[in-house]
Amino acid sequence: MPQYQSFPVKLCYHVDDILKIKEISRPINLAIVPCGRCNLNCEFCVSKKMQRIDLPLNKILHFLDVTKPKSVDITGGEPTLYKDLIPLIKYMNDHHIDAGMITNGIALKPEMIKGLMWIRISVNSYIDKGYSDAHLIEIEKNLSTKITYGFNYVYNINYKGTNFNKIIDFIKRHKFDYFRISLDINHTDELNVDFEKDILSFKDDVRFIFRRKIEFGPRPDECFIGHLKPNMESDGIVYRCVLESEELMHSIPIGDIDHPEKILQYQGMNHACTRCHNYEQNKIIKELLENQEHKNFI
Repeated sequence: MPQYQSFPVKLCYHVDDILKIKEISRPINLAIVPCGRCNLNCEFCVSKKMQRIDLPLNKILHFLDVTKPKSVDITGGEPTLYKDLIPLIKYMNDHHIDAGMITNGIALKPEMIKGLMWIRISVNSYIDKGYSDAHLIEIEKNLSTKITYGFNYVYNINYKGTNFNKIIDFIKRHKFDYFRISLDINHTDELNVDFEKDILSFKDDVRFIFRRKIEFGPRPDECFIGHLKPNMESDGIVYRCVLESEELMHSIPIGDIDHPEKILQYQGMNHACTRCHNYEQNKIIKELLENQEHKNFI
């Protein structure tokens, strides 16, 4: 079954990189916010404190040249507002870097999708606010089978606009691979039981994914995953993860767009986190790096 999310088991495909992390901490999956601007103002957005500036394309490309990530999440802000989005994706294709994008889809055009491995469209504006989705329907008519095309709806238990029938109507109009329902982490701890029951009762070969409350573990002694999955904000500062950059705006970065070579230097002890949503991944990596006895007895 396809897995459209981050899971610790995916680390198994990158053991060679993990074992060399203290020699060279090359990113496996880099998130980039090329554009801090957005054309919406969603209540649940965790990126409202982001600087509303754009990163220069030449600096992004130089950063990719030096750090050589295996994949890049293009996110925001709103990446479709970035004037150099298409050449950025083309560069990644030409250099065998897997590319995916998270967008609200309002300004999405067919040529922006070419070259992406996956795209996830946030759909609250269409379902709750009544924005037209006609352009998405047109895009879906000629969508390549090579791309994983999914939707995400942010659920807030207190928001009265959440309507099961509106969600189902949207689903019936569209062609997609999965429909993800995630929680508004600012206001909602759990899905309403009746809401989830209604969603699951809709049987029409729809693959639903429920992204539940983020489970945090204790602060790790060393942050390994932050080097393998870092996040670059629209001001060019690179953090270990998106939650660190949002919750701890003045915490310790691991580098910046002008000094990509610094990202390759392991800085595992240098972090200000008080908790960790990648605790399981960090634990697995730590155990891999330890000298385990009787390794062949699995």
